[in-house]
Amino acid sequence: MMNRIWMTFLATLVLTAAAGYQSEIQEWRRAREEKLKAADGWLTVAGLFWLHDGVNPFGAGADNEIVLPDGPPRAGAFELRGGKVTVSMNGSTRSIANDSDESAKVGRLTLLVIKRGEKFGIRLKDPESANRRNFHGIDYYAANEAYRVTAQFVS
Repeated sequence: MMNRIWMTFLATLVLTAAAGYQSEIQEWRRAREEKLKAADGWLTVAGLFWLHDGVNPFGAGADNEIVLPDGPPRAGAFELRGGKVTVSMNGSTRSIANDSDESAKVGRLTLLVIKRGEKFGIRLKDPESANRRNFHGIDYYAANEAYRVTAQFVS
């Protein structure tokens, strides 16, 4: 009798742990997809344009070096000089730091300065991007607790 109670207890413990693991995985997947779909998430990335030294005009016109999917024909210009980027728009010029939250806005579009190695670029984010509009989730394999890894992050 005691053996049977003990086995029932262990089975319940294993099932509870497995359900907790499944819930943890489902929550992580849900949070990941929400971050991707957010108004400034990775699904909004709609373009990458590398800057050259000098003036790099941007706008919806085809004659710009950075052609935007929306906005005025000539919205402004980024200028790269000596490793510094400035943006000129609406009659004013300001510096803009790379890899920061500073940006240039053209209607719904956000233009961010990035630096990768020695290259400077403009990352275009569009909350109405095709990737965001057409996103229908991520296909996952079923979670299997046998592949669970317990670790500790050490910096």
